[in-house]
Amino acid sequence: MEYRRQITVLSVGGTITMTGSGGGGVVPQLGAEALLAALPLASDICDIEAVTISKMPSPHMDPVSMVELAAATGRAREKGAHGVVAVRGTDTPEQAALRPALTLAAPRTLAVTDAARPPSRPVSDRTAHRYAASRAVASDTLAV
Repeated sequence: MEYRRQITVLSVGGTITMTGSGGGGVVPQLGAEALLAALPLASDICDIEAVTISKMPSPHMDPVSMVELAAATGRAREKGAHGVVAVRGTDTPEQAALRPALTLAAPRTLAVTDAARPPSRPVSDRTAHRYAASRAVASDTLAV
């Protein structure tokens, strides 16, 4: 029987989760499940649990949402996740990574990924970023 790594993808909003609003703009609407549905290759490398924490614009990330992200990261690790991918916007990636890194006792791989271009653009970077982050946290070489 082949062992497959379990990772958890946590979505907290931002550009990477945006879709058209109908008025020409974009708003964060997609949850973790929708993001993963658009990324079929990731399931070839590991088993993935998708968890949506929020669908907020990334500038709205505040200390409370950082604590929520850290708590969800801890729960994923308690459930046996080898690594966690935090999917969020480009405005606050350092803040998204800092709280879990400072508060979690069990070290595992945490990747924070985002997208600079919304999916309504001719070329969006969100799929490549999610795939690369999933490969990274499922890797033997990055696990601590």
